[in-house]
This record gives sequence, C-alpha cells and structure tokens, in this order.
Amino acid sequence: MIVRALDAGTPARWVAGDEVYGDNPHLRSALETRPIGYVLAVSSTHEVVTPAGKFQAKALVARIPRRAW
Repeated sequence: MIVRALDAGTPARWVAGDEVYGDNPHLRSALETRPIGYVLAVSSTHEVVTPAGKFQAKALVARIPRRAW
C-alpha cells in the first residue's frame, strides 16, 4: 500500500512503520531505492547483518551499555 501510494505520486518526505512493516524486506528495499527518509521498527527476533556476523536485534540491543540509552 505504501509503495503504491508513492508510485501514484502521493507527496511524502518520509515513512514510518511498526515492526510489521519493518520486518518486510521488500518494503525496506523499495524505500531504499527512493529519495525518501524512513524509519521502521523491527521485531526483537529480526536478524541484522553486521561486519561481525548475523545477530537477532535483541542480542545487539543487549550489548549496548545502559548508559548509552
């Protein structure tokens, strides 16, 4: 629905979505190809690729020092 709205010319400077949208790799890929800002939440079990390997989001968050929040 978001991609169709953008394709139809609906004016938008950014897109925001909860984890239902954030866990959708097709939506993220479609947004990355456009000149639009976006922020999408992901589920705690979403896999994130880093230079050190692939980790679930909750494992990465657990490694951030409490003082950083």
